[in-house]
Amino acid sequence: MRIEAKNPAVVAIAGVFLFGATALASAQSDAARAIYVSAATVPTSVARVHTYPAAPADFNPLAAGDEELATYGFPPRPDKSTDANHYETWARAMTAARIRASGEIKPVASVGPQGMRSEGIGRSRSASASIPASVTPAVTGPTLINSTEWSGVASTNKLTKWNAKTSFGDVWGSFTLPYAQPPFGVCNGGSYDGTAWIGIDGFTPGDTNLTLGGGVLIEAFCGETPAYSAVFGWFPEVPYAYAGFNGRAGDLFYVETYTSEGMGLVFLEDLSTLNYGTFAVSSDIPLVGNSVEWLLGVLYCPGCTTPFPNTTAMFFTGAEALTTGGHYFYPGSTTPATEVFTMLDPTGTQAIELVSAGPSGNQGKYTLFFQTTGCTYSGGC
Repeated sequence: MRIEAKNPAVVAIAGVFLFGATALASAQSDAARAIYVSAATVPTSVARVHTYPAAPADFNPLAAGDEELATYGFPPRPDKSTDANHYETWARAMTAARIRASGEIKPVASVGPQGMRSEGIGRSRSASASIPASVTPAVTGPTLINSTEWSGVASTNKLTKWNAKTSFGDVWGSFTLPYAQPPFGVCNGGSYDGTAWIGIDGFTPGDTNLTLGGGVLIEAFCGETPAYSAVFGWFPEVPYAYAGFNGRAGDLFYVETYTSEGMGLVFLEDLSTLNYGTFAVSSDIPLVGNSVEWLLGVLYCPGCTTPFPNTTAMFFTGAEALTTGGHYFYPGSTTPATEVFTMLDPTGTQAIELVSAGPSGNQGKYTLFFQTTGCTYSGGC
């Protein structure tokens, strides 16, 4: 399935969902939190979607106050003294946020990431009901899970409703877009689709049936240049939607998914092309904040499943998450509440996407290293 997003655009989705606590860092002012809700007033043609007003040409996010950042939809400034890593990543992204694109915002027709559809990520960890996910419970280290839907890492808790102190309310990270292609030695004329995603909720079984987040839709084709579209969503009510600007192989993307005053927000930016967008997402179903995730996943469309693309290797870096009470989590954590996913082929018989997670080696506290393998790397599944 070939999907195109030709016109640059930046939008925001405004609305209120049903929980009362805020989820920005405690240092954020009450006034700024309220502005994130009130300032997203410009309507678009997509239901539940509004955009923020454009910032002045001389606007400097690094020098702006909290309320100014909120007025134009920029992510809140991290505390430099308590989280220098996030501040450095944020400052680099804000410095490159120069082009607020103005093209079309539209849904991605009939496509969404497997497990991120209306029945909910958390309700199934395998693409097929006949192939149950293999879970290795952790005693002293991360919980290891095999899935035919995704590879990556999720930090989890046991919440069943939003909590003002312990829910996950902010997650972020950067990744470089790989040169995606069919498996080496395979050219069948079809497309190979996947997604790089950073979001909140959806990875704790039975606790929720939605996920909020954003990232990049990756499409590989036989003999053609791969395509990369910035996307976001809040499933099930706001399925995949184009952010309205595209990337290229080698571009560096920054994604931050967070909440403020009952609103879900997704900030996407291509630091290589200077395009950015903030999305204020509305849902009638409340977030729980029981998980955050950094992942590569396959795509789902009714009646068809496209093969996962051969990305060869890919890094996520500068990755962290923050609870409403100000506690930090990292994909390199080695606690049992950290779930590490290996993606299997559709038959569930071999690994096709591996992730290295942990405090050392090819990865680290803030970094994940993905490698394509098996039939997706060579031969075709």
